[in-house]
Amino acid sequence: MPIEIAAAAGTAEALVARPSTATGPLPGVILYMDAFGLRPRIQEMAQRIADWGYVVLAPNVFYRDGSIAELAPAADMSTQEGREAAGKAAFPRVGRLTPDKALPDIMLGCPRWPDSRA
Repeated sequence: MPIEIAAAAGTAEALVARPSTATGPLPGVILYMDAFGLRPRIQEMAQRIADWGYVVLAPNVFYRDGSIAELAPAADMSTQEGREAAGKAAFPRVGRLTPDKALPDIMLGCPRWPDSRA
């Protein structure tokens, strides 16, 4: 189930995965999704990392273009044709996610990250 997080240009959905067995304070990992968006495969990957002892946050980095549901691939990604169709929809939004849009989101989530652009 997605959560909502503050983002530089509004509110973004994100998936969270927690370890199946570990408790207490845990280190965190930010899992950047691929071009095809947050989907069950990304949730599986996040859970696998979480089970190594981390809390994993996978934000919808394309929130400016739509919700998780709106951006979900409509095609069967297990076929070549499905991947090609999904790519036609996804790759233009990848091009629109420029550093001037992505970096403010990253900096909001990681305020102590050194700004190497100085």
